Amino acid sequence: MISEQAAINKLPTKSVAEYAADLAKSGERVFQGASGTFWTRHESSAMMRRSTFYVGPPAPGEIQSVLWRTRAAVASFLLSFARSSTG
Repeated sequence: MISEQAAINKLPTKSVAEYAADLAKSGERVFQGASGTFWTRHESSAMMRRSTFYVGPPAPGEIQSVLWRTRAAVASFLLSFARSSTG
């Protein structure tokens, strides 16, 4: 019997670009972001930056560009939590 870990290690992996291409092929509208990220529609009027494990800030003007091109009302993305040196 193959262990769970061995089975997981045999799963095919994809790059972020391949993942974005697969989403686009399935009908998802994909908008290129900066630093190897992309944006997709989330809910009815929001855009979400992917990949979700990228926690750096968006490039200058990136959010404005995505909102303008997609006419979305909200842009969602993750940032790394950094503790303040003063508190």
